[in-house]
Amino acid sequence: MKLALEKTKNYFLRNTEVSNIFIKMYMPQLPDQSIKVYLYALMYTDASINVVTTNEGIAEELSMDVEDVLAAWTALEKNGVIRKHFPDKTVTTVFNVEFLDLRGRLVDGVEDGRTSSGNEANTSGASDAYGLNDASDRSSSLDEDDIRDMYRRIETVVGRPLSDSELRLVGSFTNVYGLEPAAVAFTFEYCKNRGTSVKPNYIERILMSYADAGMKTVADIEAHNAQHDMREMQYKKIMIALGLQYETVTSAERNEFSKWMDDYGFTVEEILQRAELAAGKKNKFSYVKKIIETNAKEKGVLDITSAEKAKAAANGKRTGKSRKAYYEEHKRQSEDNAHARRVEVYAKIPEIEKIDGRIKTMHMDMIVGITKKSSNSEHMAKALTEQIAELRQTRKDLLAGAGYEEDYTEIKYFCPSCKDTGILDSGASCPCYQP
Repeated sequence: MKLALEKTKNYFLRNTEVSNIFIKMYMPQLPDQSIKVYLYALMYTDASINVVTTNEGIAEELSMDVEDVLAAWTALEKNGVIRKHFPDKTVTTVFNVEFLDLRGRLVDGVEDGRTSSGNEANTSGASDAYGLNDASDRSSSLDEDDIRDMYRRIETVVGRPLSDSELRLVGSFTNVYGLEPAAVAFTFEYCKNRGTSVKPNYIERILMSYADAGMKTVADIEAHNAQHDMREMQYKKIMIALGLQYETVTSAERNEFSKWMDDYGFTVEEILQRAELAAGKKNKFSYVKKIIETNAKEKGVLDITSAEKAKAAANGKRTGKSRKAYYEEHKRQSEDNAHARRVEVYAKIPEIEKIDGRIKTMHMDMIVGITKKSSNSEHMAKALTEQIAELRQTRKDLLAGAGYEEDYTEIKYFCPSCKDTGILDSGASCPCYQP
């Protein structure tokens, strides 16, 4: 006897199954428009529907601009929810979308680079650029002590425990980009020593560039950074000769220095010799730029018809107090104030210090379990999440009972947007700088 369930031909009257993992772990950190696009497009993944849609069609149905739909897909891919496949890699606006198996990625890793259900929405197969097909193999081979050491080093760098979303993001770095845990921690430390942002979102862009260049180990990154530092030393020599402050030099100026050396073939010594000719000039940078372009034309490396016009003086305010020192002072003060408040609370309510220690340990156990893809990781993560929620509620109750606000022990930055680093999540400079 064969049994069958009748399906209505009108697919708008059917139900679309949404993963609880998406709702619990991904949806809170996604932009609203990305959630709209995801849910709407998910409806079309039913194989029996056999409907081909387009980004323009989705935009019309959801009353969105096409650019916003494309941005939504990008955010979904960045957060590990979907994967784009470009039939023509030279056309970036036409692609198929693969809805990833979120449960499989959490518990078992990615298998064959495909979802278990094979759900794919056509929005008119790309290769797995970062080796996601091997994610489960890599995660199972990672040493638990190495993973824990990575988290300890990163939390030392940022000066605080990582949030839930940051823990998940950092935990994905070794699997998604194929870097060893020590290399991830080393990148955080390197960025801190250079005074740049240590936000996980910013670090991810750096790790992505490492993966693109085939770098996996600390040795790979050190060799790359040595070359980068050598170029920075060259920049610094040129900046000093031109009377520019290293901390405030603009990207346009850096690009110009690179052009002088890489495109026109001038050595640092030759540039410094021309800088000496600018002694007493009001705008040394513009003066030397004109000399080098003239010399480049004479050498035949710069066509006179394509020479750029002289640009205005370098942008950016030059102040006695460096931008880096400005933010370091504010960030240090914010963190010191938070530390003082925690010491105060721990002295009055010792139970809270114990709770904070337990939460930190549970966080570490949960992320290590997920990263290692152990057989009971899903059950363990659920149990630990519930225990952490209970501890946090107890913590709030204890603070309220003693007359404190629930965020009293948290860091209160002078600028919440950049968290007193001067750099936004996008990598752009924060406009809060007031020298």
